[in-house]
Amino acid sequence: MRKNTLLIIISIFMLIGFTSCDPIAKNIAEGLEAIDPATDPQVHEKYFDIEENGTAFLKADLSDLPVSLLIPEKVGEVAVTAIRDCSGSFETVKIPGNVKTIYEDAFLDCPNLANVTIEDGVDLIEIGAFSGCTKLTQVVINSLNIEIEYGAFPMSNSIKFWLGTHEYSSIGELMEALDG
Repeated sequence: MRKNTLLIIISIFMLIGFTSCDPIAKNIAEGLEAIDPATDPQVHEKYFDIEENGTAFLKADLSDLPVSLLIPEKVGEVAVTAIRDCSGSFETVKIPGNVKTIYEDAFLDCPNLANVTIEDGVDLIEIGAFSGCTKLTQVVINSLNIEIEYGAFPMSNSIKFWLGTHEYSSIGELMEALDG
């Protein structure tokens, strides 16, 4: 009996301590659903505007961008098929396969961008798409049928490229693998 009482007290203490420090856990403990920025359309519309042709871009004057940016599959009712003007302070970006083109200067001068994941389905990365991303260290490309224009990524020996399960230590090696 004494052991069970102690376990209950410890459990209550852990729950109170845990929820007071973590707002998502607190919301869940209070019966509220946590907002998932990957699936919540209001979050997409908060950060992105979209043209009629499906080109998405970040809204201007955003001070509260997340550290990880997931390009949405849709903004409102319009499917995202291309991206441009997505410069910001985020550290990672994931681009879904429904995005067919990453335009020139799409991620120009993102000072903290370190990791990029490009899903299967992206067809073209234009020249300068990631120009000025000085902290870029890893690019994962999950597509074998992709065209990467010369100068799409910064020329740096510190960037590791992954094409499927194969690692390449330079953009030149990656380009050779895609051409071969």
